[in-house]
Amino acid sequence: MSPVAGKNTVVVQAGASRFEIARAAAVDLGLRPGDELSAGLRAALDAAAARRETAARVLRWLRGRPRTEREVERYLEARGVEASVAAGILVDLRQQGCIDDERYARWFVNARRMRRPAAAEVLRRELLACGVAPNVADAALAPLQAAGEKELALGAARKRLRALGILPPAQAALLLARFLSARGFGEDTVREVCRDLVGREPGEADSGAETSPVE
Repeated sequence: MSPVAGKNTVVVQAGASRFEIARAAAVDLGLRPGDELSAGLRAALDAAAARRETAARVLRWLRGRPRTEREVERYLEARGVEASVAAGILVDLRQQGCIDDERYARWFVNARRMRRPAAAEVLRRELLACGVAPNVADAALAPLQAAGEKELALGAARKRLRALGILPPAQAALLLARFLSARGFGEDTVREVCRDLVGREPGEADSGAETSPVE
């Protein structure tokens, strides 16, 4: 049995058979040099090696971005991993700090605030859909709620205005209002933000705009 450099695994060599398993699994199995490779031990080593390989695939998947524990659980379910094996992998990942719903929730809120702002309630629903517990979601959203919905809406609106380019104020207000409403911001907030940034509320005509005569 020899450790693998840079990994928390060991290689168990038994004749022509080679098993790479987690170091903790080797401890649990009580492996010692010279142990006979019985049918039972081979089955245990096969299971430990399969679990280690599955965990390695999950870790490669996690390199893309943080994930919630529920997302990892769904990932394992979709690949037909046995429930007992999946449970053990989740325990290992939690202990190693590879999955942490509190850290995920903070990352998610900050990422959305920078790239695709939305109302706090919208973000909360999305967090819950990812498997984040309500109290964890609320804690991550607390800074946004403390800043107030209008400040968050202003941040989202300024980004959108740059994309809209030069438009008449009334048209810009209408498009901006639709955008903010789709992001979950309340009607009063939408009106205030449009008035602050564009000088018009949604549906308000531009000054001096011509109107059609009534026949």
